[in-house]
Amino acid sequence: MADEDFDLPDAEASEQTEGRLENTFDWAKHCAIAGALGVIIVGLLANQRTNGWVEAAVVIAVLVAGYCLWAWRRAQQWIEPRGDTLRVGRGPAYVDIAGADVDQVRYVMNRHSPDFTLLVKDGRKHTIRTSHLRTGHSTLFRWLRASAPQATFDKGTLRIEKMLESRGLLP
Repeated sequence: MADEDFDLPDAEASEQTEGRLENTFDWAKHCAIAGALGVIIVGLLANQRTNGWVEAAVVIAVLVAGYCLWAWRRAQQWIEPRGDTLRVGRGPAYVDIAGADVDQVRYVMNRHSPDFTLLVKDGRKHTIRTSHLRTGHSTLFRWLRASAPQATFDKGTLRIEKMLESRGLLP
């Protein structure tokens, strides 16, 4: 896959981002579409009065609710660079990662845009969902350069770093 094929959400913003990064995953839109499709399907089932349509409607409602819960939780992921530490969270829960503790950065392909896993000295893995954060890729790489220069990058991570540099998003 060529470098130009990646869709990096932060391709327009080149300024340093401070504070918690905004999650760009629009869970409400996804839930509205799923809910509308569920209502249409249940309406068709109710109109035809096929045997078991009530049970099918309940199953559809549970599936839509489960999907909406998954989408909402996905939208709760965030990162916040704080000097030499990176705060990674989901909703109110978070973990602080010290730059000195990061050993490796691994590339994780997530549909059209990459995410990254940080491997720290104690063996834990922290997946950073940069693909859903406004300026997520460039902010993560700026933090890694400043706070974790000892970290080793895999081939995919190096390719994304070079791409960000060529787009002017990294110094």
